[in-house]
Amino acid sequence: MSDGIQKYKFKVSVPMSVNSIYKSAFSHGKAHFYLDTKAKEAKESLAKDFMIQRLENKCPHFEDVIVIMEVFYYNIRVNRDLDNTHKMLQDAIADSQIIDNDYNIIPRPIWRIKNKEKEQYLIVYLYEAKGIPSVEDMNIYFPWLNEVKENGREEPKIKW
Repeated sequence: MSDGIQKYKFKVSVPMSVNSIYKSAFSHGKAHFYLDTKAKEAKESLAKDFMIQRLENKCPHFEDVIVIMEVFYYNIRVNRDLDNTHKMLQDAIADSQIIDNDYNIIPRPIWRIKNKEKEQYLIVYLYEAKGIPSVEDMNIYFPWLNEVKENGREEPKIKW
């Protein structure tokens, strides 16, 4: 790996679905949405896990930097909607002081992996690109940019 791309690995529990974390209340004729107590506790626990691993990984605080997030879901049921867990995941990353604002996180492919373990968990990779990455780095760390898609039809390649 060149100095152009820094990669940080985190193993965390599966976040709650955005479908189940918000509650609503009506006040003065308007609906208000809030994070319920169980969801707050889950997000705080997830942020704590990121914070501990951040220190172990010597991961810096990213300020005004775009970070690419790649997520591997292990042993998740086949019909589970995975992208709706990203809200809590990205909020926890921001709460752990890895990044100053979660809008600077770009989620990339979501991968499902089944192994012999019964435990459900995530492996999250955060990539920080400094400057323009080399073609070699792009091929190593972001291979999906140049993948051949089904039916032999090739998607447009991004030229670096």
